[in-house]
Parts: sequence; structure tokens; C-alpha cells
Amino acid sequence: LPMPDIALSDCLLVAGSNVGECFPILTKWLWRARDRGASLIVLDPRETPTARTADLWLPVRPGTDIAVLNAMLRLLIHEGLIDEPYLAARTTGWDAVRAAVEPYTPELAERISGVPAARIVAAARLYGRATAPLIMHARGIEHSSHGVDNVLACINLALARGMVGKP
Repeated sequence: LPMPDIALSDCLLVAGSNVGECFPILTKWLWRARDRGASLIVLDPRETPTARTADLWLPVRPGTDIAVLNAMLRLLIHEGLIDEPYLAARTTGWDAVRAAVEPYTPELAERISGVPAARIVAAARLYGRATAPLIMHARGIEHSSHGVDNVLACINLALARGMVGKP
């Protein structure tokens, strides 16, 4: 992702990344997106400087990110906020993903992750209604014992919105 593309987003989901302290060069692009009106959602157990400036902070219990991400995807599916033509043309296995996330209600995700269900719903709607949402993640979700699954959950969200391959 070219850094200037970050400024084109109207909703940034930062998952497991302390951008403000660990990647300050990237922060200027995040602020440019915010200056243009982008929403900022931060999924992180820590109240980082980036989380403190977020429109919505999802204070997840360490290691439970996937429950929140799956609940967000489930809500996008249920509210018709996915790009079905994109999924049909560019993905395989979508029916299996849809079935896998179905049990992840916001209430179940809250019990698992500690993130209030209302915040999960709000995050899903912000992300799902954006015209150019962007997910940024880093070691916080990648370096857990199920880091691959966490990253795949982020990819599934991006694919569901038809954003992979677009600015």
C-alpha cells in the first residue's frame, strides 16, 4: 500500500498497531485522512496515543481480536454491506467464510473479547458504510499464536467490502 493512499480512506481500522509511537512517519497520512473527515477505529487492548484520538476504541482482551473481527464481518453480511459481485468474481470459499462467522454475534464477541457489543456494531457500521475503508494492522495481531487467523479475518473484511486492489 503506498502511504499516500491512506489519505484517500474515509474509514481507517487500525488493528494491533501503535502507529503514533511505533510508526510516526505513517501517522502523518493517518492525520491527512482524518483532516478529510475519515473515521478512525482502533482495535487494541492498550489505550495508545492513536486509540486516544480514535472515534471508536475497541479495547479488546489480548488474543481475542478474531472474535471482534468476525462479529464485524457477520454484521456486514446481515446488513447487506458486502460487495457480492466482487466476492463472486474475485474470491473462492466465500460461503465457508460466511458460515464460519455466523455464530459470532456482537454479544458472543463481547463475552469473548470484553469489547461492548454496541461498540462492535458501531465499528462494523462505520467500516461497512465507508466508500474507501482501509485496514492497517501490525505485530499486535500478527504475533499471537493465531496471528495468521487474525490477519485472514482482516483480509476477509477487506474482501467483503470489495477493497482489495483499489485505492
